[in-house]
Amino acid sequence: MGDLGKFFDRKEVACSDGCGFDSINQILIDLLDRMRMFLNEPIHVTSGCRCEKHNLEVGGFPDSEHLTGDAVDIEIPDSAYRAKVMRFYFFFVGDLPIRMGIGKNFIHIGVAKDKPQEVVWLYP
Repeated sequence: MGDLGKFFDRKEVACSDGCGFDSINQILIDLLDRMRMFLNEPIHVTSGCRCEKHNLEVGGFPDSEHLTGDAVDIEIPDSAYRAKVMRFYFFFVGDLPIRMGIGKNFIHIGVAKDKPQEVVWLYP
C-alpha cells in the first residue's frame, strides 16, 4: 500500500536529486493506480517531480510538466509492456488529458491542463 495511492509512495515520485520536491498531481497518481491494476504488473517511475536544478541537469524542457508535479516517466522494459500501457491509456483513461511522449525505454505521462491536450510525441 502506498502513501499517495494504492500502489505508489511519495519517495517514488520525489525529485531524484534529494532536494525534497515531491508535490505530485493526485490525478496522475490516481491514473497510475488504475494503470497498475490494469497491467497487473509493477510500474517503475524513472522520473517524477523535478526541481529546476535537476531538470536542467537532465536536459528537461524549461517548462517541463515534471517541474509542477504534473508528469512522470515510467520504465518500458519491452514492446509487450509498451503495448499494454498504450492500450490502457487510449482505451481506459476516459476524460483525462492525453499527453504522452514515447521514448525507446520510457513513456512520459503528463496531466498538465495548461499544455496542449490530446497529444502524443516521440523522443529521438
